[in-house]
Amino acid sequence: EIGLELARWQRFALRTKYQYRAKQNLLEDRLISKRHTAIVGADYQPFDALKTFAKVEFYDETYRESASEAETTDESGDNSTQGLTIHARATYTPLKDLTCSADYEYQDDRDRGENRTMEDEAEFRVNYAFDRRRTRLTGSVLIERDLLDAPPTPEAKTRTTTLFAGAVRQLTDKWDVLGQYKRETVTIDADNARDDILGEVGWSFSRFFKASLGYQYTEFRDRVESETDYEAHSVYLRLIGKL
Repeated sequence: EIGLELARWQRFALRTKYQYRAKQNLLEDRLISKRHTAIVGADYQPFDALKTFAKVEFYDETYRESASEAETTDESGDNSTQGLTIHARATYTPLKDLTCSADYEYQDDRDRGENRTMEDEAEFRVNYAFDRRRTRLTGSVLIERDLLDAPPTPEAKTRTTTLFAGAVRQLTDKWDVLGQYKRETVTIDADNARDDILGEVGWSFSRFFKASLGYQYTEFRDRVESETDYEAHSVYLRLIGKL
């Protein structure tokens, strides 16, 4: 492993890394796999309220699955997989108790047999607290895309969008209430939606333990297979330990 870090000035840093990893079967005196990985990452803070981060990672892995395959396969016929990962994040804090963030991650893996899996997700989130942080609000939007391409089976794609809103109110030093709403929608090669509504009352009866009593309502609707539709009501009790 070889790495290099450059801190041009206090608000910017660049990091690069190269890794080589090999697995050897000593009993059969053969190479099981070898992997090359290159990583480039950077942190940038243009001003105090804004922090950004980005990283790109690429790998190339060659491997042999068994000793019999190693005897009949030359170097050019080895199985191989390549992958690319991109991660970027930005956090903006205009006020002490207000934070806005955006996060994006992309992953793409392919092998020599033309099989491919791709995943990416983007999340936008807002956190706000007021009344000396006794009330905390959270809202987020998460968009996920998945692709599976493994011939001869048909290509499969889905996109999942999740909306979330939550609120917590600290009533006293020992009592608090929580409310949440989440809606998850799946489209493209599917067409369904799920809604969850949750309410909870918490009691911190000691320094290290808390008990919560809650109610959750769930509704699922599938526009393609309506026979899978359902509604559910549940009541739960949670015991939480703190260290």
